[in-house]
Amino acid sequence: MKQTIPLQLRQSFTPAEYRDLYEMLLEAFIKKEWPDKGPAPGGKFSVWFKEGKKGYRVGELFQVGPEYFYDRYGRAKNGKSISLEERLVVAVLDYIDMNGRTITELLSNFYSSPNRPSRKTNAKTSAIAPTESAVQVSEWDDVIATVFHFYAAVDAGSAKHHEAWNCLTPRLQHSICESDFERFCEGYTNTVAIKNIKVFNVVKNANEAVECSVYYIDEIRNYRSKDLSGWDEYTVADLMEFVEKVRKVEASVAAAGGKGFEKLELYKLFEPAASEYIWYKCRIKPENIDKVFPTHKATEIKRLYRVTCKHIGGRWLIDTIRLLNVHSSR
Repeated sequence: MKQTIPLQLRQSFTPAEYRDLYEMLLEAFIKKEWPDKGPAPGGKFSVWFKEGKKGYRVGELFQVGPEYFYDRYGRAKNGKSISLEERLVVAVLDYIDMNGRTITELLSNFYSSPNRPSRKTNAKTSAIAPTESAVQVSEWDDVIATVFHFYAAVDAGSAKHHEAWNCLTPRLQHSICESDFERFCEGYTNTVAIKNIKVFNVVKNANEAVECSVYYIDEIRNYRSKDLSGWDEYTVADLMEFVEKVRKVEASVAAAGGKGFEKLELYKLFEPAASEYIWYKCRIKPENIDKVFPTHKATEIKRLYRVTCKHIGGRWLIDTIRLLNVHSSR
């Protein structure tokens, strides 16, 4: 039977650990989201009903409802252990300013943090409560190191692109750019920085490969044109205008030496980095990008991938990088 890879691994906390996590999150949330007038009347629970741009702020930050953390806090106070999805643990620890590139490092810093309420010095005894948990060193440290090395090399720019290239298996090198190193480098023409890299959900699959989830913020030069904008406001009634704009983009791509525009997936044209996909897939040379997209704007895009690594020639190398689609539930 084929093994199912758990993409939503969970992290368990003892009652005291979760109470500390909640109280630190509550303090940070009030400081960051209620900086001027403090939380709304009604007690500490009302804090979580802070309105954001598109709903509750806690939902925008963590994709959970306003009662989520408080409800589990009540259970922890009643002596119940609490289990959270690892992606949520990473988001919370990052929000309360724990340092760490992996969930292992983040948790280790949380468990040993002197800011944990249960570890603060007792005014009468001057004693500090002992830490309750110890994080084990991951057996996949070499895998995690390879993943970090790849993205750090991309972030460092063209001088380090050969190091990123050497983190990939020959199969992946051929898959993404037909083993053409120059084209691989061109794919990062618009990359400004890769920030806040997190690696989590590390598991071994049935094929003796190791998988992990990778999240980071991709700061890019988002190339733009008037023919590739405003589509989010289109309706069915604007269908012919939409077709006309797509044809203009197609003509611009051809004039810049691009090929294969007609084979692009239509939905890609609606994505925030549509221009990036177009010039790369149509093989437009960097010096000709402005012929299709004359302006650009600095844009930050949150990326989430599932990365598979294989052990080849005594080294762990990246064999697949697969985009994970994140959907919010209503």
